[in-house]
Amino acid sequence: MSNCYNTITIISQNVDELSHLVDNQILEYFPVNLSYRSNAKIVGEFSSHWTPPINWLRDLLTEHPSCWIKFAWITDTCVEGVWIGCVVNSEIVIQHMEWQIPPENDLA
Repeated sequence: MSNCYNTITIISQNVDELSHLVDNQILEYFPVNLSYRSNAKIVGEFSSHWTPPINWLRDLLTEHPSCWIKFAWITDTCVEGVWIGCVVNSEIVIQHMEWQIPPENDLA
């Protein structure tokens, strides 16, 4: 089975919303290792199977529109990517890129 290694960053000016999001949704959904936590920002790492949980990220934005989310990942198959999302004027705005890392012998 292939693994996906993820880093999530969430920023919010709404302290209560961010705290609720972390304690009741993020930590319940994935065993996230929080490497940084303040009133306005969290950064955490976790693994998921096969691919990054993009639908879950979109759902987080729908439920917590004051949050800005950055999500980066790399898979066992050397696919790497980044997903950034926020809500602007009641619309979800997402930027997403994904790329294949070339084998080491192709980098020479």
